[in-house]
Amino acid sequence: MSMKILKTLLLIAALGAVTSPVSAQKIADSELKKNVTPLNGSLSYIIKLQPLAYEYHNEKYENLRLPAGRRYGFNSEDVRQVLPEIVSDENKFYPFGKNSYKTATISTTDLQSLIPILVAAVKEQQQEIENLKAEVNRLKLR
Repeated sequence: MSMKILKTLLLIAALGAVTSPVSAQKIADSELKKNVTPLNGSLSYIIKLQPLAYEYHNEKYENLRLPAGRRYGFNSEDVRQVLPEIVSDENKFYPFGKNSYKTATISTTDLQSLIPILVAAVKEQQQEIENLKAEVNRLKLR
């Protein structure tokens, strides 16, 4: 076999390896989850939460490199009282003096996990509104 044919075959083999599709497994979201139950009573959780606008004490805790500017969220200690499973503690290391570091433990609220609870609360409120509308219509017919 000539060197030119061998190089061509190697090139074709290499291109085939690069362009061949990767085998990916698609797993349905419902297959990934277990112990799935609908949310009930979400409105009672939401009523207990106090949304806040705030700014971090960047001057006092400059080594933590917290985001600047106005933020929106919750006091994590308050959320822990209502929904402890969406609050987590994170250790942040920051410089303290020459060649030494300190650790600060900061609580954060997983706002993404709050979204399904908010949706369930809106649905509960909507059901209450529909029930009240039906009651008003019944009273009007009397």
